[in-house]
Amino acid sequence: MLLDYHDSFNAGPITKATRLVIYDSFNNPIALFFDNLDNTITCYTAGDADFASVLKQYGITPPIIKKLTIGG
Repeated sequence: MLLDYHDSFNAGPITKATRLVIYDSFNNPIALFFDNLDNTITCYTAGDADFASVLKQYGITPPIIKKLTIGG
């Protein structure tokens, strides 16, 4: 797959990639795209139930998210 990405609409390079991880501004992965051997591209997002296990399968360690309860 080819990536065409920009920062504040400055001209960016087109880069060849086999895997792309998109992170939010808190460094949490929110999407994973990967190029398969048959030239199809698969996408998993944070909304998918198995997203964390897919990240681990591809060697990406998701951050540890803790739920905080405030109050009594």
